[in-house]
Amino acid sequence: MANQRSNSTLNSVWSGNVSYFVKLVLIFMPLTAAVGCTNQTKSSAASQVRALHTQGMTLMESGRYTEAVAAFDEALLIAPNTPPPNTLLLKGLALRKLGQQKEAISILDTIPADSGSAYTLGLYEKASLLAEMERHDESIPVFDTLLAIKPRHTKALHNKSWSLNELGRHEEALTVINMALEYDPSYVRALSKKGNILRNLGRYNEALASYK
Repeated sequence: MANQRSNSTLNSVWSGNVSYFVKLVLIFMPLTAAVGCTNQTKSSAASQVRALHTQGMTLMESGRYTEAVAAFDEALLIAPNTPPPNTLLLKGLALRKLGQQKEAISILDTIPADSGSAYTLGLYEKASLLAEMERHDESIPVFDTLLAIKPRHTKALHNKSWSLNELGRHEEALTVINMALEYDPSYVRALSKKGNILRNLGRYNEALASYK
């Protein structure tokens, strides 16, 4: 039952139907802390990690991001050799909210590739951060890694098209944004982005049609 709830919650993050950070706060999958000591101590350490992880999520939900980072750091200190992927993810998100973009990227880079949804969410956040920092040539390969796993990720396609457009690669940007609209024809931001790309290509009548 717990695994079903976790999978359902993680899948809902991609739907975009409710507040992004409210949904992220609900990402609480079972956490383990592998420490080289007795089973009783391992159990105690795992409980501490879970409690600190939950505390950090609650602080994020209330907008107290500095305190959330401190809670996540404390949790990570308990399990330095096997840091819980979701704790790494949420620490990266909290750092991003604090405007500490480089630090956020560094943390997101440490999420293991076999971490499932934590890894793909981390890829999306990293790529989007790089794009926001106008490091578009770096963001595109990260979007590509994510899209190889989740080819129908329309937000990633939208943001990749933005990076391509900013680099002057307008034809490629148009191809990518058309893919996003193929998966979600009512994606308003993608329609607007397509209009911008078409305008950059000098195809003004098509751009106007896209804005309607």
